[in-house]
Formats: sequence, C-alpha cells, structure tokens
Amino acid sequence: MSHLTAAAPRLGGSSGLRLCHADALALLEIIDGCVRCKAEEEFRRLFWKLQGLFPFEHACAVLGRRDDRCGVIVEHFLNVSCGERFVREAGDYLQRSALSREHFTSYRLKFWSEARRRLGQPRELVSLAVDFGMRDGYTIGSGPLPAAPHGSMFCLSVPTVRRDERTETLLELVVPHLHFAFCRLFDGHRRDAGGVALSTVEKDILQLIMQGKSSWDMSVIIGISERTVNYHVYKVMEKLEAINRPQAVAVALRLGLIELS
Repeated sequence: MSHLTAAAPRLGGSSGLRLCHADALALLEIIDGCVRCKAEEEFRRLFWKLQGLFPFEHACAVLGRRDDRCGVIVEHFLNVSCGERFVREAGDYLQRSALSREHFTSYRLKFWSEARRRLGQPRELVSLAVDFGMRDGYTIGSGPLPAAPHGSMFCLSVPTVRRDERTETLLELVVPHLHFAFCRLFDGHRRDAGGVALSTVEKDILQLIMQGKSSWDMSVIIGISERTVNYHVYKVMEKLEAINRPQAVAVALRLGLIELS
C-alpha cells in the first residue's frame, strides 16, 4: 500500500477531526479492499480490519428499505459477528425497531442510547438488545441509488456508553465504500461507466479528494476559486449519484473513471 502513503495524513471526517498517520493508512487499506471486494468472505474480512481501528463487539450489515405498512423490509442480512439468537430474531427486531425504521429514512449516524431516548423503543426490544450483548453502539449507512434500490445499515456494538469523535469520523469515511461493496455483492449493483462522462477538472478534483484535500487546498492547487471547486464537486456528486465526497470517490474508482495513485 505504499502508493497510498502520501494521502494518509490528510484524511479527515465531517467533524473536522484530523486522523493520525496510522489511522489514515489503515483506513485507506480498507477502502482499497472495498473497491477490490468480490466475495462475501472478503467483505467480512473488511470488518476485521475495521476492528483493528476501533473496538466493537458485534457487527451486522443489512440491505433493506422502509415500508410504511410494515416498518422495515430486510432484503439481505449479513451476520458478521452477532450471536445465533440475534440472527434468528433479527428480521422481527429490525422491523419493529423505531431506530431501524428511522434509519431507513435518514441513513445518518446514530448512537443507540441517544437514539432510543429520542425515538422511544418498546421495553421488550431494549431488553432483547441487551440480551444480545448490544447495549450501545452505532448505526450508519447509505441510501439507495437507481442501480441499487436498497439502502444499507451497518450496526456495530461498542463496549462503551460514550460517543467517540474518532470512531464516528472513521465510520463516516468508510461506510460509503462498504455500502458500494455490499451492493455489488448482494443488490445486483453492476452499473458501468457508460453514460457518465467527467471533465479533466472533475477527475483532478476527485483525485485530490481521494488525497484528503479540502476545497481550499484544491483551489490553490488547481488555480481556481474555492466557490468554483465546490461547484465542480457538486456536479461530480450529481453525475455519480453520490451523497458525499467519499462516496463519489468510491463510485469513480469502481467505474474506472479514476485510479488509485
């Protein structure tokens, strides 16, 4: 992974937290693994690598969608490290959980204890989650795209009752890439670059985003205004149907529109 070394110190999340060099390099290895992932076992191994970045006890991944009549429809459930009982009851639990129903509307990162207080949760579901060993943790995912009709939900239980800015930054950076790897494997997402055309400037901007450059950094490097950079970023995300910058990079890499430098 020496070709990624130069980019490592610049990575950061939406919170503005700067990752240390080791964290950034490990994260880039996981992102590279997402791009190359072609089998379920390879996808599971991405979580073991993620566990090397921050501790979590249980993890699962879900492809699904919200249905106003029956809550959440689970199209695919991947057990990464949950107990057998949770796997047996996961469909019913996810369908009835207010947290999962809300998730498949917003897809934003949620810390379980805070979300439960805000959304409310039947007492038996809270007790069931505790029985599963999933007292607290994070839920995060990405929304559906035309070629991949289901949204994703990644659940990771953590051995702490406090939110952690570093963990949240890492999750926000890596989840768009996990989402696309997951969709490629299980949601028939096989889109090619056919109708997508990027200008030279747009490709340059994607390469700079991949290196962790801010809009201001890019404006200096390319020699255009920061406002113009943000316009190009917006157009790139629109063309690639991406919800944020990391996801735009993931799509462009998978479509072969840019390459790892």
